[in-house]
Amino acid sequence: MTSLPPAVLPGRRVLSLTGPDTVSFLQNLLTANVARLSPGEATHAALLTPQGKVLCAFFVHRTEEGVLLDLPPGQDAAIGQRLGLYKLRAKVQIEARGDLAVHVGDEGPDGAVTDPRLPALGKRWLAGPAAPESDAGYDARRLDLGVPEFGRDYEAGAVFPMDVNLDALGAVDYKKGCFVGQEVASRMFRKGEVRKRSWQVRGDALAPGAPVTAGGSTLGEVTSTRDGVGLALLRVDRVAAAAEPPMCGDDPVTLTPPSYLP
Repeated sequence: MTSLPPAVLPGRRVLSLTGPDTVSFLQNLLTANVARLSPGEATHAALLTPQGKVLCAFFVHRTEEGVLLDLPPGQDAAIGQRLGLYKLRAKVQIEARGDLAVHVGDEGPDGAVTDPRLPALGKRWLAGPAAPESDAGYDARRLDLGVPEFGRDYEAGAVFPMDVNLDALGAVDYKKGCFVGQEVASRMFRKGEVRKRSWQVRGDALAPGAPVTAGGSTLGEVTSTRDGVGLALLRVDRVAAAAEPPMCGDDPVTLTPPSYLP
């Protein structure tokens, strides 16, 4: 893999949650086990719809004062509003932190955390916007590792956590107790109902939204790509049953499950 120099990821926003009920509030909402975090630690997590689909996926950073949420571009207002609806009487204050940007790199300052999904994704930290804005290096790294990204590979309410590998990337704790959408997500996990997965795809004619086919069967579609490497959301049963090589348009492609998948 090429190096990942320090950069600010453009468009990502930070929300601060403080108050005595912050951790318990998030513990009852999110898929990850927020209660296990100590100050200075982070986890990847998702907020689901009651039907068990991913409303948003983001990072939770524990601090001495509370929690900082590292959110995808364009999601700060929607997630802030949704958390406000769930807050009711909980003693939690939600505040936008426009003074903080999301930084990534192979190395980081004191306080940087290793990406909780995969160590090979490098470091993440929240600080003032002092570095150049660029997602090129990060995007190439995550595609090389086969890691789907909210807003690039899937949108709000479109997929279940297992479809986009969130379970395998440490964002879902099925043992921690209740969270929004838990009943559906846990049932799929217990029954082993993995109908879709995000796999790596390589080829010369990849484009987001392009169908991946084999013979007369549609296996899925490309969700993001860069320099001939991408991700595709696939029906795993159709991939297993395919009797002909996979294609994207008239061009052959190679499909590979990411190495972190069980």
